[in-house]
Amino acid sequence: MYPKISYRDWKKLVLTIGISEQPSIPDWAMDLDKQSPGSVYHIFDETIPEFDRMKLPITIVGGGITSIHLALKLSELYPNQVTLLKRHPFRIHDFDSDPGWLGPKLQNAFRNEESYVRRRGEILSARHRGSIPHDLYIKLLNRIKNESLVIEEGEIVQGQIKNACIHLFDKDGKFITKTGTVLLATGFLPSLPGSEWNLEQDKQPNGS
Repeated sequence: MYPKISYRDWKKLVLTIGISEQPSIPDWAMDLDKQSPGSVYHIFDETIPEFDRMKLPITIVGGGITSIHLALKLSELYPNQVTLLKRHPFRIHDFDSDPGWLGPKLQNAFRNEESYVRRRGEILSARHRGSIPHDLYIKLLNRIKNESLVIEEGEIVQGQIKNACIHLFDKDGKFITKTGTVLLATGFLPSLPGSEWNLEQDKQPNGS
């Protein structure tokens, strides 16, 4: 629940609530959930069950740091029962963005930029989105080496239920893998957070 705020209390409001309330769920995953409720979850879904209640094997979809942590954890719990399915080669960066952004090296030019549109563009381009640090990559390679984890690369566009298993296919209709449960580590929507709160405020007098 968002707090009740009177328009008499403020003139302007800055939202700094992040985007973690809006998980990004691909269309194919929504369709799959309609076919077989309880077979696909976003890792940040509030309704996600305990791992020991999930049907094995498990396929993790994603290539960023969240998916790697999840793959390491689950492959330790369920060796040889976990697949990490990613769309692109691993992006190895020790930091989410250039450390120069923490000081004047990059901040000075950014602060001198008057256009908020260009500022926003700089922020988006500065992030190493979907990247993982080198130490986690090494741990991942070790899991692959001891065969407790499988890595697949492909972009899913469709999921089907066949013989009580989930079959995943790419854009060419090529079979990628089959699994018991799909866990999405696909991040969050980049849209405006607090949309429900904003819509409610727009209905208030002078809320335009």
